[in-house]
Amino acid sequence: MNWTGKPSKSLVAAAALILVAAASWSSLAISKDANYQAYRKDVVKESNKNYRANKDTIDPGRERGKAAGKDLDHIKSVKDCYKDGTSASACASPNNLRILDASQNRSEGCRTPGCRK
Repeated sequence: MNWTGKPSKSLVAAAALILVAAASWSSLAISKDANYQAYRKDVVKESNKNYRANKDTIDPGRERGKAAGKDLDHIKSVKDCYKDGTSASACASPNNLRILDASQNRSEGCRTPGCRK
């Protein structure tokens, strides 16, 4: 590195890769955390309950399901809610639920079997 007061492009690129890898590792660690798994289970249960009670608002076209290829999605992800200490009931709030194309929903980060996000 030629020190001119600025790091080289390769050093900046290497630092960016390290940050991405660290974030990915952190996300994986949360997914395997037993407390997160229990939290996620509570959110899913409450989300389904809220969906049934608020179907007309969340899914007026009744698009949810395999036939239509639509999923119930959390606008603020369950993982983000867990990380920032949002209660399970607030994460499952009808205001945080929407219907989303299944392929788009699953491309947002879900990589575990049975996971919707």
